[in-house]
Amino acid sequence: MTMVNVGKVASFVVNGPPVDISDKFAATAPKRMLTRFPDSAGPAPQLSAVSSICTHVGCPILTGSVQWNTTNQPIYDPTTKVITCPCHGSQFNVQTGAVVRGPAQFSLPTFNVQVQGSDVYVESDPSAAPAVV
Repeated sequence: MTMVNVGKVASFVVNGPPVDISDKFAATAPKRMLTRFPDSAGPAPQLSAVSSICTHVGCPILTGSVQWNTTNQPIYDPTTKVITCPCHGSQFNVQTGAVVRGPAQFSLPTFNVQVQGSDVYVESDPSAAPAVV
């Protein structure tokens, strides 16, 4: 399991839109986004990392694309933790990767997240483990 430092915990805004962290990985690695949720009663920040590529037809959910005629303004609702793909409207829970509404039929791949001190680390390969720390 290779973990990559993607930044300081404080650089990820609680209830802010998901952040593209793909530039922290090799260009050939799966694209991904990281979201910070309100911290629970415990001391650890609540973060998750999921793919930022829609499982419907491969549209970039977060960064926008000329090819897909989309912008880099995420359509995100922090109260439901749902992000909407700008291409065809599929919706995903960014905490779990689960499909909330189609046409996508498959969940977004998730990536393990660890907090070490004030640093956030994300696994380089998708996993079957929960996306949340």
